[in-house]
Amino acid sequence: MKKSTYEVAEKIVDKINKLEKIIFELQDLNSAKDYKNFKIVAVNTNQADPSLIINNMIPNFTKTVELKEGDMATEIFSQDILEYYINTLNLELEELKKELELL
Repeated sequence: MKKSTYEVAEKIVDKINKLEKIIFELQDLNSAKDYKNFKIVAVNTNQADPSLIINNMIPNFTKTVELKEGDMATEIFSQDILEYYINTLNLELEELKKELELL
């Protein structure tokens, strides 16, 4: 295998590993019916250190949406949106695997 091909393959494998990790975590979340409340946190990492923001040391750079048990938005998120997101990530994963096979 040429060095350039190896480098491209290495990047694709890294993307595949990261994507698989996220998919498995989301599938665990989706299959655990004990989770009835969700918190979606958006972080503006362009303006501060992400670890400080996430640990609420700099709260002005986050936006949070809380989805509470029993609310329609929570039901739609847990039944439809989360599943759709997982399926979309799986499609991306399959594309990366096909790309890797072509090398």
